[in-house]
Amino acid sequence: MRYLSPVFLFLLPWAAAAQTLPVGLPVGQAVGLHVTNRGFAAMGDALEGMVPGALPVSDVGGEFECDEADAQPLTFALSDLDLSLTAQNAEMVTSDGRLDLTLFLTLDSTESELAVIGDCTFLVDLDEVCGVELDVTSASLHIGMAMSLVDGVVDVTVDDVSLEMSPIRNPLSNCTLANAIGTLLGQNEMALTDLVMSLVEPELEGVAEDIEVAIEDALGDLVLDTDFELGTSLVELHLEPSELMLDDSGLLLGMSATVFSSAPSECVDAGSGSVFQDDPWPVLSETAMESSLPYDLALLMGKDFLDHLMWVIWSTGALCIELEEISDGVPLTSELLAPFFGDSFAVLFDNPQNLALATVPDAAPQVSFQEDGPPLRLELVDFGLQVHNTLDEREARLFRVDLQAGIGLDPGLSADELAPEIVFEGRDLVFEEKVNEFMDPGFSDGLATLIPTVLDSFLPADLLPIVQLPDILGIGLEEVFWIPDADGRWMGGYVQLDTSGVAPLEVPGCDGTTLGCEGGEVSTDLDDLLDIEAILGCSGDEGAGCEDLAEGCESSGCATGGRIPAFPFGRLMMFVTALTLLAVRRRS
Repeated sequence: MRYLSPVFLFLLPWAAAAQTLPVGLPVGQAVGLHVTNRGFAAMGDALEGMVPGALPVSDVGGEFECDEADAQPLTFALSDLDLSLTAQNAEMVTSDGRLDLTLFLTLDSTESELAVIGDCTFLVDLDEVCGVELDVTSASLHIGMAMSLVDGVVDVTVDDVSLEMSPIRNPLSNCTLANAIGTLLGQNEMALTDLVMSLVEPELEGVAEDIEVAIEDALGDLVLDTDFELGTSLVELHLEPSELMLDDSGLLLGMSATVFSSAPSECVDAGSGSVFQDDPWPVLSETAMESSLPYDLALLMGKDFLDHLMWVIWSTGALCIELEEISDGVPLTSELLAPFFGDSFAVLFDNPQNLALATVPDAAPQVSFQEDGPPLRLELVDFGLQVHNTLDEREARLFRVDLQAGIGLDPGLSADELAPEIVFEGRDLVFEEKVNEFMDPGFSDGLATLIPTVLDSFLPADLLPIVQLPDILGIGLEEVFWIPDADGRWMGGYVQLDTSGVAPLEVPGCDGTTLGCEGGEVSTDLDDLLDIEAILGCSGDEGAGCEDLAEGCESSGCATGGRIPAFPFGRLMMFVTALTLLAVRRRS
C-alpha cells in the first residue's frame, strides 16, 4: 500500500476548500455494496435449499461391555435406514452492528430394526429385535456475529454457536430396551436430548472461531491494488473498505479509492486536481433509487470517483495520441483522407503525402449516468483533433476540430455472463472547426464518418472479454437493472437473486461398525455425563422404578438392597441414541 506524503497531507484542507482533488488523495465514498433485508432473505432461502435432505445409514453395529461381570458382552446390529433432515426456515437478521443467522430444522428417520444379543448388568440373556424409528424432532442452530470497521479493516466477532433441540422421544419399540428407555423418559423427558447435547456441544467448540477467521479472510480480500499502463503512462488504483453500516435496513460496505500516477504530462494543462463534490453515500432503502423496484443487492458507483479516475488518466497524457503510434505503422495519407474532407483538402496536395493526425485533449473526460442505453457514458469535451503536414517547406497545421462526443460502456451483466461493450455511434459527435485557414467551412462533416471507421479498426469487437459467471451453489441472477439518482451523482446496479436452482448438498452416508461413523473409538465414559440410576429412581431407599425394568433387576440389588451398584448403563444408551447423534454431529 502507498502512503500519502506530508505534502499531500498539507494540501488536504486546501483541496477541500477549492473543491479539487489532487492525485494521491482518497475519494472516501467511491463504490459500495448494499444488501437489503430482501437480499438476506434470499440468502436464507438458498441456505434452506442447501441442507441435505437425507443421510443414509448402513452397517452400524458393534459390541459393548457394560460390566466386567457380564458373561456375554452385548452386541448389536442396526439395519439400514435413512435420516431425514429438513430445513423449515433460515432467518438472517441485521441489527445495530450485528448479523444473526438462525436455522430451524426437523429430523426424523425411516423405520428400521435393532438386533441385540448378550448381557448388560441386570439385563441378561438379551436376544431380541427392537423396532427403530426416530420421531420428528425439531432443532435450531444460531450463529450471531458483531461486525465493525477498525482502521480500514473489517473486524468480526462471532458468538459461540448454539444448538437447541426439542425432547427426543423413545426411538425403540416392542422390546425390553424400549421399556427401559420409556421408564427413563417418564422420569425426565429431556434425558436423551441432554445426552445428545452433551456429545454435540463439544463438537461446536471452535466453530465460532473458524467462522470468524473465514469471514475476516474473505472481507480482507476486498482490499484491491491494481495498475495499468496507457502508452507510456502508469496508473495505480487502490480500493479499501471505508465504511460499514449494519442496521435493521441491511448492510452497506463502502470502499474508498485512491489513484496514483506517473508525473503529469506537458501535453495537457492539468491544473491542481479533478472537480470534487465529496458526495455522501446515497440514501438507501429496500427499493432502487428514484423507483419502487425492490432489489437484493446493489453495486453503487460515485461520479466523484469515476471523474477523478478519468482526470488522473488524462493528466498523464495518456489521451495525447499520434495516430501513427496506434496504427501499427500504417501511414495516414492525403489520398486516404481526401474523400472525407472534399475538394478544398484535395487541392492542397499535388501528390499523395503522409500526414500527421494527433489528439489535443484540452479537458479531462467526464462520466455521466443514464437509465436508458449504456449505464455509463464517457463525455469528451474540448477534445481536439488536428492534422499537420509540411506545406511550402514549413510545418503547417492544416486544421483543428474540437470534438464533443459520448462513448457508452454497458457492463453487459446478465444471469450467466459479464459481456461489457463499448457503444459509440457517429450521431453522438459534435464538431467545432477551430482552425481551417486552408479549408472551406463545413469540412468537418466528413469526420462523422471517418472517426467511427477509425475506431472500429482500433477497437475490435472482442476488445473487452466476455466472462462466464460461476455457478455458486445454484444461486443465479434473476434480473439486473441500472438506475441513477436524480442528481446524477450515483449509479446503482441492482440485482434480484434467483435461488430456484439451489440443490441440497450431497453428503456421504454413514457406513461403519462404530457409532458416530467417524471410524474411531467410541467413548464409553457416558456415566460421568448422565446419571441413569438417579433418573430411574434407583438411587434412593425405596428403589422406585426398578421393579418395572426386566427380569434380573432383583439380583442386581436395586429392589432388595435399595441401590443398584454403579454400572455403565450410559454405554447401552449410546447405541440407542446413535441415530440422533449421526444427524447433528460434525463428521470428519
